[in-house]
Amino acid sequence: MLRLGAVILTIWGGVNFALASLLLVLMTILGKPAPMLFIVFEEPEIPALEPKVVAATNALAILFNACAAAFSLLVLVVVWSALVKGEKWAFWALLLSIGLVQAFGFVADSAIGNKTVYVNLVLTALFLAGIGLAGWAMFTRATV
Repeated sequence: MLRLGAVILTIWGGVNFALASLLLVLMTILGKPAPMLFIVFEEPEIPALEPKVVAATNALAILFNACAAAFSLLVLVVVWSALVKGEKWAFWALLLSIGLVQAFGFVADSAIGNKTVYVNLVLTALFLAGIGLAGWAMFTRATV
């Protein structure tokens, strides 16, 4: 069960890393605007926005996605260097850090009218399944 939990957490980290990396490439190399603009505003409203608002949104999106990509990589390192060895500190670190990110993902989403709630639900389900299986294996001595 520990290995299965690690694999599910790897899927969580991989999905987050892939999405953040894709958005970074789109924004920094291809010069696309932050996707958040299209989530919050209708397409005809975007050209009417103040250029400073668009610039601030783009800057925050680039910083956020860089942090998300880096955090996802860190999760993968902790999962495969410590969690799979049954190190309890890794379980608690992942539970608290990913749990915090997932919880505040819902808070952030509520600020924009819950427009990405399904993405948050899927990622939270992956996180809970992975951390739950890992925790069950580590704290009940399950060996499957």
